Amino acid sequence: MFLIEWKSDYSVGVQELDDQHKKMFVLINQFYELMKETKDIKNIEKMLGELSDYGKYHLETEEKLFAEYGYPEKEDHQKIHDAYRAKIGEFLQKKDDALLSFEIIDFLEDWWLGHIASTDKKYQKFFNEKGLE
Repeated sequence: MFLIEWKSDYSVGVQELDDQHKKMFVLINQFYELMKETKDIKNIEKMLGELSDYGKYHLETEEKLFAEYGYPEKEDHQKIHDAYRAKIGEFLQKKDDALLSFEIIDFLEDWWLGHIASTDKKYQKFFNEKGLE
């Protein structure tokens, strides 16, 4: 069973970004399964690091496209990304059993589903009109 599952409703109309969103869902689901199965802090920290790195890669991809195509809402969108990075940074700093909390999972699930469905959907028409699909 998946914590979060990709639906066509989440598509932002740009294949590269959709593929990255799908991969993020896979990583979140893997992290969820790992947290259910183990108390091994090293494996959990490693997986959280992978999630952080891939999330950073994806957000940077979006931001490069914003700059390249002159997305008019790029500054507001980037501020949301910055808040995400800061929160993930807080999780990465935790070195005690608080890291095992499902607070991380709740945050990831809520943030990615909400961000894609609302904030990211705003750029779909813009990028499609610029020829990105």
